Amino acid sequence: MISAFMSKHHYINLIHMQNTRYDIAIVGGSTIGMITAIILAKAGLSVALVERNAIFGKESLKDIRDIKKQTKHKSQNNDDHDDHSTAKLWALSNNSCRILQQNGVLRDIAKYGQPVNHIRIVDGNSSAKVDFDPEDIQADHFGYMIDERIVNQALYEAITHYMERNNNLHILDRTSLEAITVNQSTAALYGDVGMTLTTQSSGQPHDTISASLIIGADGKYSAVREIAGIGHTTHDYHQSALICDIQHEWEHDGVAVEKFTPDGPFAILPQNDPHKSSLVWICKTEHTAKIQSSSKQDKALMIAEEMDGYLGKIELISNTLVYPIKLIHSKKYASEAFRTMLVGDAAHAIHPLAGQGVNLGFKDVELVTNKIQELWVSGLDIGYHDTMMQYHRKRKADAFMMIQSTSFINSIFSNNHYVTKALRRVGLKSIDRLTFLKKFIMLYADGRSI
Repeated sequence: MISAFMSKHHYINLIHMQNTRYDIAIVGGSTIGMITAIILAKAGLSVALVERNAIFGKESLKDIRDIKKQTKHKSQNNDDHDDHSTAKLWALSNNSCRILQQNGVLRDIAKYGQPVNHIRIVDGNSSAKVDFDPEDIQADHFGYMIDERIVNQALYEAITHYMERNNNLHILDRTSLEAITVNQSTAALYGDVGMTLTTQSSGQPHDTISASLIIGADGKYSAVREIAGIGHTTHDYHQSALICDIQHEWEHDGVAVEKFTPDGPFAILPQNDPHKSSLVWICKTEHTAKIQSSSKQDKALMIAEEMDGYLGKIELISNTLVYPIKLIHSKKYASEAFRTMLVGDAAHAIHPLAGQGVNLGFKDVELVTNKIQELWVSGLDIGYHDTMMQYHRKRKADAFMMIQSTSFINSIFSNNHYVTKALRRVGLKSIDRLTFLKKFIMLYADGRSI
């Protein structure tokens, strides 16, 4: 149903794309780009969502759920089964879940996600620990661990449903951004931004659209950021993350655990099967490469050693994926000259230690869409420079605090010097005793105003 609908509308959009004007052009069909498009289209603005790849998936939510059920059935019966693809779990805060559900996406998130009922941080070299309980901030849980594929498929289906009934949201997928030009259009009350696009089918940069504002949601290697001349800083942590799925003897009870070792953090993230979890094992790059080159049996033994009996016997049930960890942080989150704003990883790709990258992106979306809607309903320029700078200052300050915190924690815990070992033991024990500080950390991670 989705593929048939989209093949028709994708064709219509492309043949009418040349010289088409929109209120908003969003570049990047990622999770952050799609939810931004849905919110602004529902507010009444005309929106073009530009994505270089095919944006619509082949599987429905039912298909994904059935695949997960089949895998669970095989595992419970201890049958031989092929390794399944690794689930990329996101730790969605309650605030991020609220943004999705208020816009008709994953209102039944409990069917697909695992509520995080408790978080425990432990020092791998001592008995020091910190326990976070959602009851301390009057919450039932800290949000949901959920497969990225499920979130994106739910967004695909929400967009499809909206486009069946409305004509102010257009999908321009298989389309790359080549250039941005600033025009003072006589057809618009305020300035327009022209965008030169290339379609994969033609390979010729002859199609153009214009918009009052561009939102760059095209990831950490953002073309929008580069073309708009927005600089960025980078930092190589010389670490890589190995991710995989395990099956375990004992139920996880919705507890997420992060163990800090001299090499880096080792996170155990509960899936919505009580006997399955995802692992994110961050190590120095050379150590990760050694683990990745090992046999499946040796990997399972190394994982079991790190887990030290937690959750009982374990089995590695997926392939293992490795990706390097690098900070990429935009110097500005908006460009007045190019009438451009950045959201998500295009603005800030951070260390995954705290699992807050996607939640920072949802905070970007919440603020940028609120600001745009305020201007829109007042009949003002949605690219008003003061508003763009307000967005830049507020969101950069928030991201900067997270970047500095995760970098500091990573540097303190990812070494074995006797002074830092003593400091982190004292630090963890102090945090565990300081109720007000724990509450501050939990409220921030939950996406609430502090």
